[in-house]
Amino acid sequence: MTDERLRTALNGNQPSRERMCLAVLSLDRNYTEVRPRRPEGGPDGSRDIDCLRLGSRCFGAVGFLNSVSDSPSDKSDIKKKFKDDVLAARRADQDLKSFVFLCNVDLTPTEVKELEAFAESYEYTSTDIYWRERLRHVLDGPEGLGIRYQYLSISLSEAEQAAFFSRYGKELEGLVRGRFDRIERRLDEIQYSQWKSGFITSIQLDVAFRTWMDSKQPSHEHFRACLELQGVHSERRSIIIGGRDDHWATNDGQFFFDTKTFFWRQQVGEYRDSWIPKETRVGGGIVTGLSFNLRWRPRSPVLVAEFDQLNATLHFTENLTVRLKSVRFMIDDYIFKDYELQPEHFKIYAPSLGWPEYSGESQQLMNWRSADLGGIDLSYVPRKHVHDDE
Repeated sequence: MTDERLRTALNGNQPSRERMCLAVLSLDRNYTEVRPRRPEGGPDGSRDIDCLRLGSRCFGAVGFLNSVSDSPSDKSDIKKKFKDDVLAARRADQDLKSFVFLCNVDLTPTEVKELEAFAESYEYTSTDIYWRERLRHVLDGPEGLGIRYQYLSISLSEAEQAAFFSRYGKELEGLVRGRFDRIERRLDEIQYSQWKSGFITSIQLDVAFRTWMDSKQPSHEHFRACLELQGVHSERRSIIIGGRDDHWATNDGQFFFDTKTFFWRQQVGEYRDSWIPKETRVGGGIVTGLSFNLRWRPRSPVLVAEFDQLNATLHFTENLTVRLKSVRFMIDDYIFKDYELQPEHFKIYAPSLGWPEYSGESQQLMNWRSADLGGIDLSYVPRKHVHDDE
């Protein structure tokens, strides 16, 4: 079918003939920078194709006849076409050394050598001829099946489909995935741009333990932890989220592990009034770390923009030093800090803005440690938190 379609399918359709030949030539690794001239007609500078053959400039010509039968007349016409194109290319460029010719007439090896000799007599050192059988061979191979379908309307058989996807399956998958990834990234950018111009609905600080523990403990241990987000003092943009121990006694004299959260913005409210009311307590289970969070319903009066360019420092009491494994800070569903904590990088200093309250002398004497987590930059899209139900 390919042979038959090359004879007749593109009768009178010179633009498609030239574009198909351009696509075929692009598959040949000897040719690079393959470009069309004027397939729709008009002055083309004595060639249909411009390219490089093994790095040297090369002209290409397309010689397709209507309803080819390989008759003596067809062969005479195509040979004349070849010779005319060789001479026209020489007139256009006296230094040209390479010429390629693609046609839909089937030529014998002797006829091909005859044409090559003619070009050589005009000082061409490289002459390449794609006759019909050579074109058919390319179009019926795995790399040419797409070109064949596009220009000759020949569907792929099951065997050809298997060959095609064996050759190009991974590349096609990567291309499709890449396009979807680009679309998804663009949608994420649009969504993030809208989000950062509005108000937040939640804020969360999670600090994971290296070793999990039972929530029921024989004693009550005091601790403190907070994330201090601090900007230039005169801007009054500093924000702190954190908390302390808030164990509660059981009937058997032991204690259930619990925490109490505070959230404070320097521009609004008194520090001592920043504690979040406690919800109903539930005891039991395993403690994997500390979690301090606040969720507003409806949305908060806190703008996302307030967090831009604030520097984040995690502060915690000395008794947590060997227990803390990692820290994660999220605003709504966006993760702005997610770090493994290294004890050797801890420093010794307390929150610069103080603490909302102290209860008892033992707590006032606690020593502090800190870890610098760097700044918050709203100019790029951060990673989103994936919920368990997504």
